[in-house]
Amino acid sequence: MKQVNAVDNPLKAAYSLSEKYAILEDLVRGVAEYHLQGLIVHGEPGIGKTFVTERGLKIHDKREVIKKTGHCTPLDVFNQLSNFPDRKHLHLFDDCDETFQNPSAMNLIKAAMDTREPRIVCWGSTSAKASCSEFVFNGSVIIITNESVKDNPHYRALLDRFHHYEFTLSTPERIMKIQEVAAASPNPKAMEVADWIFDNAVTLGREKISLRTFVKLLDLTETSPKNWQKLATACGF
Repeated sequence: MKQVNAVDNPLKAAYSLSEKYAILEDLVRGVAEYHLQGLIVHGEPGIGKTFVTERGLKIHDKREVIKKTGHCTPLDVFNQLSNFPDRKHLHLFDDCDETFQNPSAMNLIKAAMDTREPRIVCWGSTSAKASCSEFVFNGSVIIITNESVKDNPHYRALLDRFHHYEFTLSTPERIMKIQEVAAASPNPKAMEVADWIFDNAVTLGREKISLRTFVKLLDLTETSPKNWQKLATACGF
């Protein structure tokens, strides 16, 4: 295995690579075990935010998880929360950034996560598709996003209602995590792929040095064990 130094900027080295993942695991456990009401996880794509979160919720299997991915309307948000409003319910919104840019959807989440009790959520217009006009919400919410929360006025409005973890990895840390996953992989080509990512880090650029890229390259090794590197180049890696 080729070696890489994770400390490319001492100012960003407050936590080690393992500590950063452990912090996310602890926060997810906190929500799963009813200690934390809500959590926003922000970070770049392909570093394992969703994987770690979902794995933690399965390990600490104390909540009924209702997951929404991608686009949903404010009415979708209202009906989901109203249909599953109890304390045992945990709503996981993953990559729903367009939804939360809508002020109506954002206000629904703000009401659901109010620090005052009871948390009453209202649907202020007539719609036959709304499950009710108002309800009391006692559940929890986790939001996973690639958006910069602090720079987004829509997400900033939620910060006083949620715990927020900015989960980021430097380029060397990304490579180290890929090497760690490769070392544990049963795929005989895994370390070869990890070393190729190491050797081509400059060409790949920060965004492409990710666990998703690692998995996609492994798929190419299954397609062509001898020529997978040529395929990788042809596919823009």
